[in-house]
Amino acid sequence: MTVQNNDLTTLPNIGKVLADKLKVVGIDTAEKLQSIGSENAFFRLKTVDNEACINSLCALEGAIQGIRWHDLDKCKKEELRMFFEMTKQKEKKMFIVSLSYKKDISEVEKFIELHIQFLEKYYADKKFIFSGRKNPRTGGVILVRNVNREELNNIIKQDPFYQNEIADYDIMEVIPTKYDKDFACFIEQAKE
Repeated sequence: MTVQNNDLTTLPNIGKVLADKLKVVGIDTAEKLQSIGSENAFFRLKTVDNEACINSLCALEGAIQGIRWHDLDKCKKEELRMFFEMTKQKEKKMFIVSLSYKKDISEVEKFIELHIQFLEKYYADKKFIFSGRKNPRTGGVILVRNVNREELNNIIKQDPFYQNEIADYDIMEVIPTKYDKDFACFIEQAKE
């Protein structure tokens, strides 16, 4: 399809909501969408819309071809489905876990050794990059890699602080976009 109009919403399958999300990730014209392609556009879309599904991917491809996504040929739909399934398997991410103590520090101290053993297990498994206390001592922080959200929730449930209701956990996904070269090995491993 040759792009005649650069407004994303003039393309089939692209409404205002999807167009706004695409603009956030740097795809602000029909021409850019066409040059990036549906698969790369979908990767970008997933950074701002974790709920983007196979229908979103098909909508992007249909928009590029200038047709409703329902009208994509069966071979193309199967190719996109296989790509989508592959992306689900690779959704290993980075997270910052912020722990906030909800009990007195004397209660925290009772479980600190078990908590350290928990941390050491996940350092050995190459899941944790760093951890440390907050200052003032109101909790801690853990930088986690190579997990998806479900895996991380299961890991947290193994923490003695969680099991004994010592801390609340605030989990934030992080998408590194700029980093020191010495940190690059962690980023590359998170993408594998």
